[in-house]
Amino acid sequence: DTNRYMVFKDGDVGIGTNAPGTNAHLEVYKDNPQIVLTDSNEGTNDKTFRFININEALRITARTDGNTANTAGGDIMTLERDGNVGIGTINPATLLQVSGGDITIQGADGESRWFGFTSSASANTYVAKIESDHDANWGGNLKFFTGPAGGGNAERMRIDGDGKVGIGTNAPVSLLDVSGSSTYGGITVRGNVVPRVVFSGTNSDHNWG
Repeated sequence: DTNRYMVFKDGDVGIGTNAPGTNAHLEVYKDNPQIVLTDSNEGTNDKTFRFININEALRITARTDGNTANTAGGDIMTLERDGNVGIGTINPATLLQVSGGDITIQGADGESRWFGFTSSASANTYVAKIESDHDANWGGNLKFFTGPAGGGNAERMRIDGDGKVGIGTNAPVSLLDVSGSSTYGGITVRGNVVPRVVFSGTNSDHNWG
């Protein structure tokens, strides 16, 4: 059964095959326990991926400079024993820490993509979430949901594709559209001296507050 073979051929190692490829190889170390995957087809610019245990953390590294020394470097991701995950950092301080880059959440046209916040009492009940959707013409909305006591959540605010902000409405018709469904719907302004709202036009003679 060739699937059980480990073959050494011209410096290449094959697991599950009796004809390993040209210069690709796998190495396993007992010191600083690690697995190394290397493609040597590029000469001095070997492509190396390394899974290594350093200081009780699993680090995934990538090198393209031919350096295959028994050390880390070119770190991509780190998994600490306490469960913290770092991308772009080897010392994550939170469950997920991303450093030096951006995060993209991509969906098909018309689909919604979101991330939510749950409680330990019910992992399937979202007490709050932020959601984005868009259409085929790249028109998009950013929507904010919160949940009252007793569970469930509803949209409370959105920023639409034209920059209009709606609070209490999912179809804002002005730059700021506030809609209340109860007696207490509206805007409250508080301050230590004289709180006020100022309405200013392009002509400084037409200011109200």
